[in-house]
Amino acid sequence: MDNQLIIADFVMHKECISRLLRNLTAINEDHLGFAPETLNDAHLGTIRKLQHELEKVAELAGLDAQSIVEGDD
Repeated sequence: MDNQLIIADFVMHKECISRLLRNLTAINEDHLGFAPETLNDAHLGTIRKLQHELEKVAELAGLDAQSIVEGDD
């Protein structure tokens, strides 16, 4: 594949990641759209699953997810 095509594709994917991160940050700041007084076990399961998946993404990106989770970042 031509290097210019690789660069263009890379940039496109990076922009998609940026949009995803912006939207994830926004919904996280809004407590995932859940009102605190309505939280239940299903909400807890959802947020635990999200954290688990984000830890895997962080590791894939070369970050030490465990240190980040523990606040050692």
